[in-house]
Amino acid sequence: MKYLLLGVIVGLLIFQSLLYQQIWNLQEQLQSEREQHLSEVTNYKNSLNLLGQKYEACYNQSKELNKTINRLIASLTEVEQRKQELERILYKSNKISLQPSYKIVKQFMMKDDTDKLTWSDDFDCSEFSRRFIANFRKQGYFACVTELDFNDSAHDIVAINTSDKGIIFVEPQSDKIITQEELQVGVNYCDLVNWYCDWRITKISNCFYYSTSYKEYKYYE
Repeated sequence: MKYLLLGVIVGLLIFQSLLYQQIWNLQEQLQSEREQHLSEVTNYKNSLNLLGQKYEACYNQSKELNKTINRLIASLTEVEQRKQELERILYKSNKISLQPSYKIVKQFMMKDDTDKLTWSDDFDCSEFSRRFIANFRKQGYFACVTELDFNDSAHDIVAINTSDKGIIFVEPQSDKIITQEELQVGVNYCDLVNWYCDWRITKISNCFYYSTSYKEYKYYE
């Protein structure tokens, strides 16, 4: 009986030792997993901080770029206004000799090849208009750029003040002539030149006048 009791006690001690060992192993495993998770959390925090810094840097760069773009747009607008002012001065100083008839405009377009050129990113509507005007002025007649503003874009065509039919407009990409009566704020420009698009005119601006409302013109003196 004595040895049996002793065996039970030894067994319990062995069992307790094994249990403690398992508990110890489990604690070590949990501690290791905890440290691993803490390390992952720290890495995530560092990554988030780094992303936050990059975002802030990108945001600041974006603000600076927007400021630069706004300055460039303001400068471009100022240059365009100055250009139109100079064109008005040129027109008034040579009004008689530089004012063609409607027939002369038609005859010029029959000979001019601007409309035969191909549109590209390097030769857009502005280049078409400038080339048409340059060729027209070589013949001794005055013309200037008309800027049409749409909701989300703009387009350049040519304005000519004829001696017999008043101000007319030319789409230099097709030689389509448009009257002042036809070219109005609110009109879809594409319908006037038979293009498949929707460009509703919000503003008309050239060296003769500008308009922001239907059939309302503010002529330059």
